Amino acid sequence: RFCAFLPLGGGNAGIMGGLRRSRPRVLALLQTAGVLMISSVRDATAQPCPNLCNAHGQCSDPDGVCDCYEGWTGADCSLMICPYGPAWADKAVSVDTAHQDMECSNRGLCNRGTGVCSCEDDRFEGAACERKSCSSDCLTVGRCLSMEYYASQKDPGEGTVYTYEDIWDAEMMYGCVCDDGYFGPDCSLRECPSGDDPLTGTTSDTYNGVQYNEKQVITCTASGGTFTLAFRGETTDNIPYDATADEVLDYFEELSTVTNDFYTAVDVDFDDDAACSVSGNKFTIEFLQDFGNLPLVVADSSNLKMSIATSSAKMTIATTTDGSKEDHDCSDRGICDYTTGICSCSTGYDTSDGYGNEGQRGDCGYATASVTACPGETSCTGHGTCEGTPTYACQCSNGYTGADCSLYTCPYGNSWFSLPTDDEESHLTTGKAECADMGLCDRTTGACSCMDGFEGAACDTMSCPGDPACNDHGDCLSMSALAEAATSNGDALDLTYGATPNDPDTWDFEMIQGCDCDDGYFGYDCSLMSCPYGDDPMTKYQFNEVHEITW
Repeated sequence: RFCAFLPLGGGNAGIMGGLRRSRPRVLALLQTAGVLMISSVRDATAQPCPNLCNAHGQCSDPDGVCDCYEGWTGADCSLMICPYGPAWADKAVSVDTAHQDMECSNRGLCNRGTGVCSCEDDRFEGAACERKSCSSDCLTVGRCLSMEYYASQKDPGEGTVYTYEDIWDAEMMYGCVCDDGYFGPDCSLRECPSGDDPLTGTTSDTYNGVQYNEKQVITCTASGGTFTLAFRGETTDNIPYDATADEVLDYFEELSTVTNDFYTAVDVDFDDDAACSVSGNKFTIEFLQDFGNLPLVVADSSNLKMSIATSSAKMTIATTTDGSKEDHDCSDRGICDYTTGICSCSTGYDTSDGYGNEGQRGDCGYATASVTACPGETSCTGHGTCEGTPTYACQCSNGYTGADCSLYTCPYGNSWFSLPTDDEESHLTTGKAECADMGLCDRTTGACSCMDGFEGAACDTMSCPGDPACNDHGDCLSMSALAEAATSNGDALDLTYGATPNDPDTWDFEMIQGCDCDDGYFGYDCSLMSCPYGDDPMTKYQFNEVHEITW
């Protein structure tokens, strides 16, 4: 029940007099006021959640707080949550433990109206900005692969195929794997013809000694079926077990990874009439146009058969002669134009057949006249030492390269994208690369031109987001420095990240940077402003913190 006093005149007498004079009208007013007051009390004591949680959450009783469904947030559950991924940069939560899951992987801003991440332009992509973009999409002459997948695609003939699956960036760091004839972090550079130096490897070359072509011997034990041979990742068609030497040669030379543009690529020499036999036949492959120490041929014998029940079909491959000839750009007797892939031969040299004679390889491996001096307008351009007779080759001083030592080298840094050097190991000091595999070397200045999002003399540091860095609302810190800045409730945690040298789990301790935002700002690039904080007025039975000080 509800009672109210309505001032109809001055003082209590006025009120009572008014009641006596107009009882029906006063009762009507009292009833109306009672309804309004009851409604107001009910609103105050049983307030529903804001906007009824927009049907995206449940309203808790009695506090009237929204408990949002998955994917929604905000006081009234009207805002959408964006996908989470391991943070590219964040503060460590314990020693050497970082890259916790964060919205948009801490490299993008969340659109609360759509739940879609807006990733840092041209640098990161994916639903959660969890993938590094490949520079210029590899210019359509390469494939953009993750570190994990790239590791799995290594040619077994090149050595052990190491895994890279458990390190935090295994599925996040992407890079370009360029098509044959192209290279560089964005596949923008062209490879020049490579070949053997025509003046080395002779009997009079006491410095290098006699040089040889690579020879590999294959033993095949089988009585039926087919097998395949692979070289540098490309595989032949099925080869019959009883194929002849000429047939094996034809199958092998069909591979695009074997150099046979102008000359016979390999010589196949059989010990018997057929490739395989029950007792095991051997045949040798000598590489005639691919020089240097080559990867092993890889055989697949799974489709071979054996008529003897106590034995099984198999194939083995071994190197009998390591390739010791040079396989250098322009045969180390010219300068490569990496924008065109064409050699500019030093004076006195021209394209060869790979054996010191005039030919069509385009590699500067043919000496057109008797050589009596090292290349360069002055010997080795004054940036190296001439070996003299019989090779007249330049040994360039530190910081210089090229047949005549006229080109600069660029700084080296830990590679951003390369094959692992052991299981779950990459980006370490054992894998240094020019411009850290994330920049192009200017051979006229020795300076790296870094891909977008990377910086440093060797392009070995990932830039902080924002222009300027962190939008001038925070500090750009390395992962190790971010760990040192980590706090809990305002207290420093005294954490370290990457203090142990060459730890594969913390390879990024100085290579990746992130923003430590100033007070009042937040976001991966410190572009967002924080709103004031306060207590929810509708929640109950909560207490202020009390500290007891004794002395």
